[in-house]
Amino acid sequence: MGELLTSLVEYLPFNRLVKPATLIRPSTNYDYVQDAVKNLRVELKLPANEVVDFKDLIGRFHDLQTVLVPVMWGKKDRHENALHIYLPESHSTWVFLNLDSNLIDFKFWMAHELAHVYTPDLCGTDEGEDFADALAGAFLFPAECAESAYTEVVRLRTEATRVNAIKTIATKAVISFYTVYYEINKFANHAGKPPISLAASTVGGAATNVAKQFPTVSKLLFEGVTTKPGQYVKAAKEAFGTPFFDALASHLKASGDTATYIQQVMDISLADAKALHTELLG
Repeated sequence: MGELLTSLVEYLPFNRLVKPATLIRPSTNYDYVQDAVKNLRVELKLPANEVVDFKDLIGRFHDLQTVLVPVMWGKKDRHENALHIYLPESHSTWVFLNLDSNLIDFKFWMAHELAHVYTPDLCGTDEGEDFADALAGAFLFPAECAESAYTEVVRLRTEATRVNAIKTIATKAVISFYTVYYEINKFANHAGKPPISLAASTVGGAATNVAKQFPTVSKLLFEGVTTKPGQYVKAAKEAFGTPFFDALASHLKASGDTATYIQQVMDISLADAKALHTELLG
């Protein structure tokens, strides 16, 4: 996919004379991650206690000259919902995002992929994945929020009341129960406080219950109706501001490539690729 994307680079509306900002010596150390998150929120003019909105993430991707590629890959498990590709020769970054993901999972994977954009030298490594998970969780629910949540939850006596409190916090922030729970305990461990201990099955069940309250991104964008290629391209451009489809159309017109190219570069069915090919050349 990376080799195929190379053909689109010349059509991107980015300044190729400069490299986007990257993090120096990224580490999963708690203080390092929190400092990185503080800097990121300052750049976005986003207070620590303010909920991260999708427009904040999308705007930052644009600032870092990252090409967002919204795709419809159907229901997938975890990391199959997002894909980060970095092309070192052109210093171009591409992030594929599965619109068929649940809204809160989609937000986490956007934050996770944003961390990858900041750490191109760690691409394809376990260290890179660990750091991306750490930064995503802290960005969506930073230490200040985790401390406040810990204070609220730790005083509750039963597991049920603690679970309900975390569910309420996660729902209000539009993030996963997992994220809130893990960030609370990361704060507790760092501060030398006893962690909030919940059974793994309880955490999994609570996370599922919170996720069920939110639709998939594709359902939100297309209101549950069958999506036509024109609707899909229009919504992708408007919601994500992506130059991908314009670059793809320019390449197809210049090269004469067929729908097979779209099938391979977007990892979609040939039928969908043919419909999109017709739309882009129409």
